[in-house]
Amino acid sequence: MVVPQVTFKSISLMLLLTLAMVAGALAGSPPYVPQATYPADGAVDIPLYLDGSGGRLDWTGGDPDGDVILYHVLLGTSSPPAYYGASSNTQTPIMGLPLFPGETFYWQILAEDPDGTTQSDIFSFTTYDAFGAECGDVNYYQGIDISDLVYLVDYMFGGGPPPVPFYCLGDVNCDGTQDISDITYFVA
Repeated sequence: MVVPQVTFKSISLMLLLTLAMVAGALAGSPPYVPQATYPADGAVDIPLYLDGSGGRLDWTGGDPDGDVILYHVLLGTSSPPAYYGASSNTQTPIMGLPLFPGETFYWQILAEDPDGTTQSDIFSFTTYDAFGAECGDVNYYQGIDISDLVYLVDYMFGGGPPPVPFYCLGDVNCDGTQDISDITYFVA
């Protein structure tokens, strides 16, 4: 009977292989690939101002290991979009970036954790084209409703965003000024 010789070299090799397998098993996974939830990819007629912050982007994300993720947000009017900011949430407000009527915006999310980085596809959305809007459609969103009145009151008395670039949209009674008489006319 032949007995294999166990040498220091063979024990070292087995130990190294075992350590490599354990290290591979302990290595974490990178974050899930982010997916757009709002605005949906290719969405049109997105309001210029969704809320007081001027809008927001929402996406799904997460990490299979439960690691903390830093999301890098890219946003702009060209593709690929420019760096916009970072967020630890799957939502970020759009602030300080003018959203003009009928303009297409591109956005992308890069998710980063200690185990790696993943990136979403490049998504796009087009804002509501207010060039055909009528006086009273203060928030440029497809017609006149109570949200326009709230927008106008917030602009005049609460420091909210002005109805730009169409000043005339806030001039509901068409008298050449934006004042309390526009709110009264709107309510009537």
